[in-house]
Amino acid sequence: MTNARAPIDGCCLAAARLQTMKIAYYMPFKPPDHVNPSGDLITGRELQQFLARQNHHVDLVSSLRSRWIYWKPRALAQLRSEAERVQTVLRQNPAELWLTYHTYYKAPDLLGPSCVKILHMPYVIFQGIYSTKRKRNLKTLPGFLLNRRALNSAQMVYTNKKKDEKNLRRLLPEHRVSYVPPGIRPELFSFNARARQEVRERWQVGERLVVLSTAMLRPGVKTEGIRQVIKSCGALHRSSQKILLVVIGDGHNRRLLEKEARESLGSSCLFLGSIERSDMYRSY
Repeated sequence: MTNARAPIDGCCLAAARLQTMKIAYYMPFKPPDHVNPSGDLITGRELQQFLARQNHHVDLVSSLRSRWIYWKPRALAQLRSEAERVQTVLRQNPAELWLTYHTYYKAPDLLGPSCVKILHMPYVIFQGIYSTKRKRNLKTLPGFLLNRRALNSAQMVYTNKKKDEKNLRRLLPEHRVSYVPPGIRPELFSFNARARQEVRERWQVGERLVVLSTAMLRPGVKTEGIRQVIKSCGALHRSSQKILLVVIGDGHNRRLLEKEARESLGSSCLFLGSIERSDMYRSY
């Protein structure tokens, strides 16, 4: 990327290494310092940290949350003043690129499209999502339209999910959509027989097979997912399979799920609560 103000094509993250850039960074769903952890929050933080490690100057331009903002009149009023504030800041201290992490119907990027149009900045989205079924519901139709506006405004949209790549290509030309495979660090998953034995002894596993699941135990799809795991393990348990269900995570529904697990599995379940992400690998 030899000219940050030229149209963006190719792989932005790889090309970004060729030149130090000043990036205006925005996360509409949750700002990086939000107290409630989630996968999207972690990915957004790590993207910001990755770019900083490449010697780019990554400045968070706003902490405004846009979750269901189109149904919140006060938040919409705040949006206008926040957009004016951000534009003033970027006029005084210009950035070469606006990068938004994660825009979708529930939390569309409303700041990015308006600011880049006025400031004539390149606009890139990482983890854009396009779901046409949201236009069939009056509750989600405004979010669908606003998110589509953001996606259409971007010179480049990146995604790390094949399903989202396919959907994005229904809206955008091929050269404006790029798939970035999610990565892992294999060295964190090397086998350690001694550590395995210590964990099995601490959990009193014995000869049982361990089924491990990790999630935020909050209402909605997370709780329903763990419920399905409990139901499946309960069926195995009743068929005399020797298993131990281990659940890592915390949240509003933890006690409820623990109760359901005890009813289905008896003593063959273990809830460990929240574990620091840097220590998670020990449980695997």
